[in-house]
Amino acid sequence: MKNTALQSVLGLVLTVNAVGCSTVQAINRPDGSAEYLIACGADLVWSICINQAKEACPGGYTILSQVDGSKTKELRVVCSRAPTPGQAVPAPVPAPGQAVPASVPTPAQTVPAPVPAPAQTVPAPGPALVEDEPALISTPPEGRAEIQKVINENIVTIQHCYERQLAQHPRLSGKVKVRWVIDKSGAVRSVRQSSGDLKAPEVISCILAEIRTWHFSAPPKGEAIVDYPFLFKSVGF
Repeated sequence: MKNTALQSVLGLVLTVNAVGCSTVQAINRPDGSAEYLIACGADLVWSICINQAKEACPGGYTILSQVDGSKTKELRVVCSRAPTPGQAVPAPVPAPGQAVPASVPTPAQTVPAPVPAPAQTVPAPGPALVEDEPALISTPPEGRAEIQKVINENIVTIQHCYERQLAQHPRLSGKVKVRWVIDKSGAVRSVRQSSGDLKAPEVISCILAEIRTWHFSAPPKGEAIVDYPFLFKSVGF
């Protein structure tokens, strides 16, 4: 009675194979996919049913139900459809207790080529801040952030001072520490080199001239003194 009702819904049931104490029945599904009901003796191990499923569905399958009855073991599976070009093929479902094998591409599976790493960008020669010698800014913390923002916005002009001389002296490198005073209006009142070992007067003069043109927000306490280090190093030397 159960098989008759199943036939009326899914179509004709055909016996495909009988091996040892197991049977494999094919069920025609309305969507055209292949479904199988595999019955094994209750005293047999599940691997026998699983092997029958693999033979019936060589392209892989999905387990719909798995019943361990007192007289029989029943495994119902539906086979995976043939993949379209470029579609991934599902891995076979392992038997209970079976280790999941490492993924191995099937012949129909498209394996993407490894994506090459993007080309490394080598920074252009230019200035960098000295990490082990922080800038000294004599103003409250809220004012320091604003001063650092202006420096960051204008750092490219300092870099240009260095790069112009680097074309003539490829191994030019060194440190320059510059001190300047910001008055109550935010203008740079005075600027000078406070220390450093960069042997390039043209670069230093250019840096001082550029900083004189910078404009800051009014310092919280009327004026601020900045002692700021720049480190110059040519990439590749």
